[in-house]
Amino acid sequence: MWIPTLATAREMVASRSGTLPQQLAAADVLVAHAELDAADRILATLRVPDSAQPIVQRLMAVSARLRKFDAPQKLAAMADVVARFSRPDELIDIAREHGSGTIVVFSDVTRRFWLSLPVLHLFLAPFGRRVLYLKDVRGSMFLGGLAAFGQTYADTLRQLEGLLGPQRREGLHVMTSSAGGFVGLRAAADLGAAGFLGFSPGTDLSPGSALPLDRLAGGLRERDEHPGMLIDLRPYLEPRQFPVKATIYCSSANRLDFAHSDNLRGLRGVRLEFIESASHNVVQHLVAAGTFADALEDFLR
Repeated sequence: MWIPTLATAREMVASRSGTLPQQLAAADVLVAHAELDAADRILATLRVPDSAQPIVQRLMAVSARLRKFDAPQKLAAMADVVARFSRPDELIDIAREHGSGTIVVFSDVTRRFWLSLPVLHLFLAPFGRRVLYLKDVRGSMFLGGLAAFGQTYADTLRQLEGLLGPQRREGLHVMTSSAGGFVGLRAAADLGAAGFLGFSPGTDLSPGSALPLDRLAGGLRERDEHPGMLIDLRPYLEPRQFPVKATIYCSSANRLDFAHSDNLRGLRGVRLEFIESASHNVVQHLVAAGTFADALEDFLR
């Protein structure tokens, strides 16, 4: 699936160019970044087949929710923070404003959380926590960790432990989206997180696993460039007491996502929440339904 950059999506609006699928992809990116006027201009003129109508309606619903949330105005008011996200840094550390605890966010392969990271921060900022945003610059599902921290997951884990300090387990929560989910869930266990919130995570990359994989995960397993990382997370998590609580959202009709979520069924502290859809993008569904903030509230309170 072709995913345009934000700059390309803006250009497509200005020039009114692109095929129907490209315009739909551009609208998706613009909504995710809360550039709602531009997104709505595309969505209002799209003539899509009936099969694509649910996607258009969902994007329009997200746009309406973000408008009600005053997302464009809030982003403008925190321009200095938004500028930090635009840099090529693999880790962005946003200091806490009040309260206590830290959230570690493992982004997806597009370096977003479907929502752009600045828009996600609008949802997380009211909780007042310190937030560490990790971007998968290598496009390797974080299996080799962050390049700035070394060549392995173990290198990144040590650096995160140092950043979090000796009291890291107090109020530590880990959030993941899509391709960031596999390593994010392992890190939640290794760091001793109180909570984990995952959206469509992978849970088994072990050789010979019967679970289906997408092209990215399948290619990484075939190349096997990260020793010790291609495991089934179920037996890894079973003897461990962390994360204390884990909630996983995925689509009930998406065969791949369902299989990986169902792999953890019955584990202590794990709750599975299934969305009635075949879409991989459950964050989009929750924002459209107005329940994404509720999921975060349940996760962090």
